[in-house]
Amino acid sequence: MDVIIPLGNGSNWENKELRYCLRSLEKNFLDLGAIYIVGDKPSWARNVKHINTPDLYFDNKGATIINKVISACIHEKVSDNFLFTSDDQCFLKPMHAKDVKPYYTYDLNKKKINYPNKFWKQCMKNTKWTLRKEKLPCFNYETHTPKVFNKELFVLAMQKYDWVNNLYPTHSLYFNNVVSVPGQIPDDYRIFFDKEGMDIRLIEGKTFLGYSDLGLSWRLQAKLKELFPKKSRFEQ
Repeated sequence: MDVIIPLGNGSNWENKELRYCLRSLEKNFLDLGAIYIVGDKPSWARNVKHINTPDLYFDNKGATIINKVISACIHEKVSDNFLFTSDDQCFLKPMHAKDVKPYYTYDLNKKKINYPNKFWKQCMKNTKWTLRKEKLPCFNYETHTPKVFNKELFVLAMQKYDWVNNLYPTHSLYFNNVVSVPGQIPDDYRIFFDKEGMDIRLIEGKTFLGYSDLGLSWRLQAKLKELFPKKSRFEQ
């Protein structure tokens, strides 16, 4: 199965996020096909395919990523089903594609949307309002874990929405349109480092690791080096 990684030029760590993501894919994604970098490809990246899709929506990160995913979907050589991941996500255990699940975190209808990040808060509010208007499920699929997308279904779903002029996240509109039996994310499925000072031992026993810039402490950087010390075939 091919892998799609949208990438911009906003790394604060010299794109080392991508290095460890690639190392984790090579080590632990058992159905790994071609890897496509969509957007900016670092000069050190090797044995990857490149879809040169520029960042068109500088004030709308969600639209920028959706546009890059659509660029991958309309690329004829990308596999019909592909693994979508961001560079700040890592496989911690060996897995087949069939075991990568489209889990959600909570039902947007049953929980107040209250994020400190105003952009993210508005994204989720827009998602809730839009899905409720369509009488669709309203689950939050923004789990910060890799997921499997279908090329045709993703394009069809996104054609329904004005994601250019409205703030939306990447996953929730799509999966609420296509998932028939939703499942809530288990406690041991992933750890997401999104705050300063989080205990590095929280990684133990998890399947996926995700992190934000705020959560990328020196301890987490050291842990990534410990987990994935060897260069992958995708690095110079």
